[in-house]
Amino acid sequence: IKLKIKKYNIEKNDYAPNMIVSRGTPTFLLYHNGKGNKLAEYKPNDIINKIDEIIESPKNMKEQMLEKVELIHERMHLFGYLTMWMTESKMIENMLIKRHIKDLSPKKSDDENIYNDILTSLIEEDIHRNDLIEESLDYSKEKIKEAEKGCFVAAMMMANELIDEEKKKFRDIK
Repeated sequence: IKLKIKKYNIEKNDYAPNMIVSRGTPTFLLYHNGKGNKLAEYKPNDIINKIDEIIESPKNMKEQMLEKVELIHERMHLFGYLTMWMTESKMIENMLIKRHIKDLSPKKSDDENIYNDILTSLIEEDIHRNDLIEESLDYSKEKIKEAEKGCFVAAMMMANELIDEEKKKFRDIK
């Protein structure tokens, strides 16, 4: 059984000859005799069932593909987790900045806008990545570690400033 699944990078124009080009929604093609036909399915489980229907794949192959689908769910979870940590870090950083720059003009800095800005930024970065799911998971885990550290550092800076202020108030009382 010859089955090839490839992620093409449309930005690099690395797609195959006679390939149907589509943006936005994932597109799956069935190539037969050099001609590609677009499949209507695009959800991972649906496409696996369609592949199984077309080539009657061995049981272990279908199981392996379903395991990959679970990795997609893990990737989405990690993506959300990364967004959360980066949002928390940015909110703490903004609090620190506002403590030192009193006349900072109010702009889009509420929690929802910060979250949306970070999410948009991460999505834009992710669009340009061209890796396998396992590599993507490893990359996301590293980014989460960095984001957690960044949040921890910002929180420690805030805590140290508050402690110093309280010490100063206590000294001034004496």
